[in-house]
Amino acid sequence: MAEPWTVLRLLNWTREHFVKAGVDEPRLAAEVLLACALRCPRIMLYARFEYQPNAEELAAFRERVKRAAAHEPVAYLVGEKEFYSLAFAVTPAVLIPRDETELGRPQAGGCGGDRGGPCGSAIEASTQAALGKTITRERPGCVVVQ
Repeated sequence: MAEPWTVLRLLNWTREHFVKAGVDEPRLAAEVLLACALRCPRIMLYARFEYQPNAEELAAFRERVKRAAAHEPVAYLVGEKEFYSLAFAVTPAVLIPRDETELGRPQAGGCGGDRGGPCGSAIEASTQAALGKTITRERPGCVVVQ
Protein backbone atom coordinates (compact mmCIF):
# COMPACT_ATOMS: atom_id res chain seq x y z
CA MET A 1 0.00 0.00 0.00
CA ALA A 2 1.26 3.48 -0.86
CA GLU A 3 2.39 5.77 1.91
CA PRO A 4 -0.29 8.43 2.62
CA TRP A 5 0.32 12.08 1.76
CA THR A 6 0.59 13.66 5.19
CA VAL A 7 1.49 17.31 5.81
CA LEU A 8 5.04 16.31 6.70
CA ARG A 9 5.47 14.13 3.63
CA LEU A 10 4.05 16.85 1.36
CA LEU A 11 6.39 19.49 2.83
CA ASN A 12 9.46 17.28 2.46
CA TRP A 13 8.64 16.17 -1.09
CA THR A 14 7.77 19.69 -2.21
CA ARG A 15 10.92 21.18 -0.71
CA GLU A 16 13.04 18.67 -2.65
CA HIS A 17 11.04 19.35 -5.82
CA PHE A 18 11.55 23.10 -5.40
CA VAL A 19 15.29 22.65 -4.76
CA LYS A 20 15.58 20.79 -8.08
CA ALA A 21 13.47 23.45 -9.82
CA GLY A 22 15.56 26.30 -8.38
CA VAL A 23 12.70 27.91 -6.44
CA ASP A 24 13.87 30.52 -3.92
CA GLU A 25 13.48 29.50 -0.27
CA PRO A 26 12.07 26.05 -1.08
CA ARG A 27 10.93 25.07 2.42
CA LEU A 28 9.23 28.42 3.03
CA ALA A 29 7.55 28.26 -0.38
CA ALA A 30 6.26 24.74 0.36
CA GLU A 31 4.90 25.83 3.75
CA VAL A 32 3.18 28.95 2.39
CA LEU A 33 1.53 27.02 -0.44
CA LEU A 34 0.39 24.16 1.78
CA ALA A 35 -0.97 26.49 4.46
CA CYS A 36 -2.93 28.30 1.74
CA ALA A 37 -4.33 25.03 0.37
CA LEU A 38 -5.32 23.90 3.87
CA ARG A 39 -6.64 27.37 4.79
CA CYS A 40 -4.64 27.52 7.98
CA PRO A 41 -1.80 29.64 9.43
CA ARG A 42 1.66 28.30 8.56
CA ILE A 43 2.42 27.57 12.22
CA MET A 44 -0.47 25.08 12.30
CA LEU A 45 1.33 22.86 9.79
CA TYR A 46 3.75 21.93 12.57
CA ALA A 47 0.89 20.83 14.81
CA ARG A 48 -0.65 18.77 12.00
CA PHE A 49 2.27 16.79 10.53
CA GLU A 50 0.20 13.60 10.44
CA TYR A 51 -2.89 15.23 8.88
CA GLN A 52 -3.83 13.78 5.49
CA PRO A 53 -5.31 16.50 3.26
CA ASN A 54 -8.48 15.63 1.40
CA ALA A 55 -8.69 15.43 -2.41
CA GLU A 56 -9.76 19.07 -2.79
CA GLU A 57 -6.89 20.34 -0.62
CA LEU A 58 -4.38 18.15 -2.47
CA ALA A 59 -5.62 19.38 -5.86
CA ALA A 60 -5.31 23.03 -4.80
CA PHE A 61 -1.82 22.40 -3.45
CA ARG A 62 -0.70 20.43 -6.51
CA GLU A 63 -1.77 23.20 -8.89
CA ARG A 64 0.11 25.86 -6.93
CA VAL A 65 3.22 23.66 -6.67
CA LYS A 66 3.29 23.24 -10.47
CA ARG A 67 3.03 26.98 -10.99
CA ALA A 68 5.66 27.77 -8.35
CA ALA A 69 8.05 25.23 -9.88
CA ALA A 70 7.60 27.13 -13.16
CA HIS A 71 8.82 30.23 -11.25
CA GLU A 72 5.50 32.00 -10.76
CA PRO A 73 5.96 34.00 -7.53
CA VAL A 74 4.47 32.29 -4.49
CA ALA A 75 3.04 35.63 -3.33
CA TYR A 76 0.95 35.82 -6.52
CA LEU A 77 -0.22 32.23 -6.06
CA VAL A 78 -1.52 32.86 -2.55
CA GLY A 79 -2.50 36.52 -3.04
CA GLU A 80 -0.39 37.97 -0.23
CA LYS A 81 3.14 38.52 1.05
CA GLU A 82 4.20 38.97 4.65
CA PHE A 83 6.50 41.91 5.23
CA TYR A 84 7.75 42.75 8.72
CA SER A 85 4.89 40.78 10.33
CA LEU A 86 2.23 42.49 8.20
CA ALA A 87 0.36 40.71 5.40
CA PHE A 88 0.05 42.71 2.17
CA ALA A 89 -2.34 41.74 -0.63
CA VAL A 90 -0.51 41.26 -3.92
CA THR A 91 -1.48 40.59 -7.52
CA PRO A 92 0.60 40.58 -10.69
CA ALA A 93 -0.34 44.27 -10.98
CA VAL A 94 1.74 45.26 -7.91
CA LEU A 95 5.33 44.87 -6.77
CA ILE A 96 5.94 42.14 -4.21
CA PRO A 97 7.54 43.42 -0.98
CA ARG A 98 11.05 41.95 -0.94
CA ASP A 99 12.76 40.58 2.14
CA GLU A 100 15.89 42.66 1.55
CA THR A 101 13.78 45.84 1.76
CA GLU A 102 13.21 44.87 5.39
CA LEU A 103 16.85 45.75 6.04
CA GLY A 104 16.09 49.43 5.42
CA ARG A 105 13.23 49.53 7.90
CA PRO A 106 15.31 49.88 11.07
CA GLN A 107 17.13 52.96 9.76
CA ALA A 108 13.96 54.62 8.46
CA GLY A 109 11.96 53.42 11.45
CA GLY A 110 14.19 55.45 13.73
CA CYS A 111 12.50 58.69 12.78
CA GLY A 112 11.44 60.61 15.83
CA GLY A 113 14.27 59.07 17.78
CA ASP A 114 13.77 56.93 20.83
CA ARG A 115 11.40 59.52 22.24
CA GLY A 116 8.66 58.44 19.85
CA GLY A 117 8.16 62.06 18.83
CA PRO A 118 7.20 63.30 15.40
CA CYS A 119 9.55 62.85 12.47
CA GLY A 120 11.86 65.64 11.49
CA SER A 121 11.61 64.61 7.83
CA ALA A 122 9.27 62.77 5.52
CA ILE A 123 10.10 59.30 4.23
CA GLU A 124 9.82 58.75 0.47
CA ALA A 125 8.19 55.39 -0.09
CA SER A 126 6.70 55.66 -3.56
CA THR A 127 8.28 52.42 -4.76
CA GLN A 128 7.76 50.44 -1.59
CA ALA A 129 4.41 51.08 0.06
CA ALA A 130 4.95 48.14 2.41
CA LEU A 131 7.96 49.88 3.94
CA GLY A 132 6.00 53.11 4.40
CA LYS A 133 3.05 51.34 6.02
CA THR A 134 5.35 49.42 8.31
CA ILE A 135 7.15 52.56 9.47
CA THR A 136 3.94 54.52 10.08
CA ARG A 137 2.57 51.60 12.10
CA GLU A 138 5.61 51.70 14.36
CA ARG A 139 5.98 55.50 14.36
CA PRO A 140 2.55 57.13 14.04
CA GLY A 141 4.13 60.61 13.81
CA CYS A 142 5.95 59.78 10.58
CA VAL A 143 4.69 61.04 7.25
CA VAL A 144 5.02 58.87 4.15
CA VAL A 145 5.07 60.73 0.84
CA GLN A 146 3.64 58.76 -2.09
